[in-house]
Amino acid sequence: MPNDTAKNLARCGRGLVVGPAGCGKTRLIAESVGYATGRQLVLTHTHAGVDALRTKLTAFGIPSAKYRVTTIDSLALCFANAFPRLADWDCPYPSDNEEWSALRLAACRLFACRAPRRVLQVSYDGVFVDEYQDCCGTQHALIGTIARALPCRIVGDPLQAIYRKLHAGDIVRWHDVEDMFPVVDVLTEPHRWRTRNSELGEWLADVRLRLERGHKIDFTNTSGIVNWIPSANYQHQIAACYRASDKEGVVAICDGPWRCATIASKTKNHFSVLESVECPDLLRAAKDIESNAGVSRLACVVAFAQECFTGMTFLADMLKRLQEARPYRPKSSDKQRLWESMQAVVESEQLAAVEVMMSAIEGLSDKHFYRRRELWQDMKRALQGHDPSSGRSLRETAWAIRDHARRNGRRVLTKRTVATPLLIKGLEFNHALLLDAAQMETPEELYVALTRGTTSLTVLSDEPTVKHTIPTWIAEKPDA
Repeated sequence: MPNDTAKNLARCGRGLVVGPAGCGKTRLIAESVGYATGRQLVLTHTHAGVDALRTKLTAFGIPSAKYRVTTIDSLALCFANAFPRLADWDCPYPSDNEEWSALRLAACRLFACRAPRRVLQVSYDGVFVDEYQDCCGTQHALIGTIARALPCRIVGDPLQAIYRKLHAGDIVRWHDVEDMFPVVDVLTEPHRWRTRNSELGEWLADVRLRLERGHKIDFTNTSGIVNWIPSANYQHQIAACYRASDKEGVVAICDGPWRCATIASKTKNHFSVLESVECPDLLRAAKDIESNAGVSRLACVVAFAQECFTGMTFLADMLKRLQEARPYRPKSSDKQRLWESMQAVVESEQLAAVEVMMSAIEGLSDKHFYRRRELWQDMKRALQGHDPSSGRSLRETAWAIRDHARRNGRRVLTKRTVATPLLIKGLEFNHALLLDAAQMETPEELYVALTRGTTSLTVLSDEPTVKHTIPTWIAEKPDA
């Protein structure tokens, strides 16, 4: 991209740069921060996005004193918890959509007040916002409030707006974004594929035009650029994952969390599920485990283990024996340790006994595979970090672990990942497997899924073509 774009964005009071997938939006922000005067606040939506921005800023040699990277919601939470009376805010650990929406409105009220606004102005000289198409209405309102206090520049791509269906009516129309932030430039160079697979990058540029016009995408007419598998049944999905199991930097993309967990379990730990930053299942399980005692607590731990692993059906029998006070004589030492740890969970009031039981499950010699490795490991971290004397519940401790990732970033450390388009947007991988193209409900979801792989793309579908209606952001334009 021309340096002029980065310079112009850095020097404007308000501005928008539109960039298709892989065209260097994160790179542009890093360059612009380098050109900008003073310390910059860099905002995004996800912990993965935080990490990507930090990595790019470091690669460009931008001193860390020149910027702070965090999510929009983390910034709102930090200020609302610091000024709870001014913000009229009394929920330090928001967890559901209603609470997060209330938080953003509280932050809007806060930044309308002189003292918090002054803190913002003293701390930063300007703001950049990445992935702006993911903003809901309350986030857009918050950024608008901040933009009245500081120079504000935003970067986004409306064809990657896949969060709209999660906002439950709290949406922002793209033409309203353009009304608030004048367009500075539109990026066109596909950096993501330039050195890895330039032909794939060119094909994806054509796909973008077709999606914007509501035309069909033909996976058989790619001159071998895309590996199309003419079936998306379950057996072919598993087979495609196994064929990729000797590669690194692989993402398998499917349409729902439970399907992701199933794929991970059937591939016998070759693929790991990427959890959402909120991870509501972790918070729910932490609350259930702590609020119960005795055999009821043990039942909660057993249910959690069965959710996270395959091959755990025997735990139900062991639980039933304890419930009925029947004896059990394990044939192996690892099962004996597990049995003793289960008895300790029933007999002890301390949550430390749960962590011991989880370690015993990990030490089993029987074959069992993760469905949800990250969920399991975060529960162990929550138990290890839980201090009953602090007054903080186990659920709040688990929430803090996820919030730390939200604020500080988290890399996808596994070699092979299975995830939904929602969780991998903004990330890139060496190889992408789209396990069922027809399951992508919107053109935005399909575009995000197709643009994750830098080196290769494999698509499974029962039909050789897919077709969507014109994207919502185009249909909503006043002159459409």
